[in-house]
Amino acid sequence: MGRKHLLAVSTLVAVSAFSGATNAAEVVNVRIGEHATTTRIVLDLSGPVAYRYALSADRRQILVDLPDSQWGSETAKAVSYSKFIRGYSYTNGRLTIDTTAQVSIADARALTPSDGAGHRLYFDLATAPAVASPFTSPTYSPAPLSVAQVAPTPLPVEAPMEPQAENAPAWPDGSPASQAAQEARNEPRQDMSGGDDSSGMYFRLDGLFAISGSAGLEQAGYTGTIDDIGEGIGGDIGLGWRLGPGFRTDVTLGMISNHGFSEAKAGTTYTGDVSNVSAMLNGYLDIPIGGNVTPYVGFGLGPSLNTMDNVTLSSGTTIEGASTTTLGYQGMAGVSFKMSPTWDLDFGYRYFNGGRLASDQVTTGGAAIDDFDGEFIDHQFVLGVRSSF
Repeated sequence: MGRKHLLAVSTLVAVSAFSGATNAAEVVNVRIGEHATTTRIVLDLSGPVAYRYALSADRRQILVDLPDSQWGSETAKAVSYSKFIRGYSYTNGRLTIDTTAQVSIADARALTPSDGAGHRLYFDLATAPAVASPFTSPTYSPAPLSVAQVAPTPLPVEAPMEPQAENAPAWPDGSPASQAAQEARNEPRQDMSGGDDSSGMYFRLDGLFAISGSAGLEQAGYTGTIDDIGEGIGGDIGLGWRLGPGFRTDVTLGMISNHGFSEAKAGTTYTGDVSNVSAMLNGYLDIPIGGNVTPYVGFGLGPSLNTMDNVTLSSGTTIEGASTTTLGYQGMAGVSFKMSPTWDLDFGYRYFNGGRLASDQVTTGGAAIDDFDGEFIDHQFVLGVRSSF
């Protein structure tokens, strides 16, 4: 097969981002982002990289050769949440991207470090243009080409550049791309490779430390309140779903205990412990800033079970404890750190209001007494992990 015919049939595009590199760059992460009309797949790199790519005859597979690079990310992954990407695999210097439908490559760029992000290589996939496909040769199939076929001659050299407006080229058979494809390509594009735009389910596990708890416990007929319920420790476990770029939600089951108080009011010292168990439906807004660090804010709401153990008075009297079920809520803010394609480390602050906290109305001797009545409030620091699957 002649060189020109092979290039026309396979939509071969050969690019060398850098020439004469002596140190092999490493692909350290692969990220997928969904945008209005395109799906972007981003390779995070440890340095500049030489690359070349081809679109298969049936437009359902993209082959990316990285001949002088090392691979430090997952070698294969199935993707269930993307509009255009079904999965990818890497072997012997070649990344194979399988698509869910016929696609076109709306943009492909190598980016130099900027705004806290390192070297990146990205590909934007869009719907295949509604024109007669020139890729009908039976001699070419979606199976990977050999390196010799992909690059039969020395590659041209092209310096990496930031995304910018450019005119859409003609398709290999000389016919122009569809108007929709031209508009998508000619539109000025911003660098969206930063942040975590993936979708799908995740599991989370958190540990928390309450630096300050308050209750505002009051008792009818007595002056003063019990406010400080001290420090506490706890944790939660949950299952979540990333809804798309910037939005995720999860359901968590949490517990906090070891909240103890010993406080004097009206000449009497009251000593006791309180704890909480809650189930929360939470929503989060992730704020992409580029790189592997993503700030977030969130809010949660759900049932809350507050328990006050027996309260001992310095006079020797004991007020029986009680449990109260009510509606609780929480507000969160923090940052997540991308540790790998599937693991994130979270660190944040949580304001937790567990709702009504109260004791019983009797002492251990059976005598009636006014109950303590207040509100369970915590200021918590949370350290946790999220695992996507």
